[in-house]
Amino acid sequence: EIDQKLTDFEAGVRRKIAELADRGSTIPAPYKTDRPYVPPIAPLPTAPVRVEKPTPVVTEKPTPTSPTKPTPRPKDTLDEKMNSLFGRKATPEEAADAKKKPAK
Repeated sequence: EIDQKLTDFEAGVRRKIAELADRGSTIPAPYKTDRPYVPPIAPLPTAPVRVEKPTPVVTEKPTPTSPTKPTPRPKDTLDEKMNSLFGRKATPEEAADAKKKPAK
């Protein structure tokens, strides 16, 4: 058995590493580093960009022209209203009689 209190394992490991380094070991290093790792630096905080609100563009409204009045048409008689409502076409005699009667 090996008495751990009397044996300095750390010194033995260091000595073995030194021997291998002196002989020129062909085993590559576990992590090949060309340069030391530098953690990325967060970008400096910048002031928020101020967004300008667009000013409303005022467009001139065209002046309203005088509205044209529709031509007045004679009022329909009750018979004409009923015929147009129910889709009945008046016969030529009925149309002639309706024109002869004066509208009240």
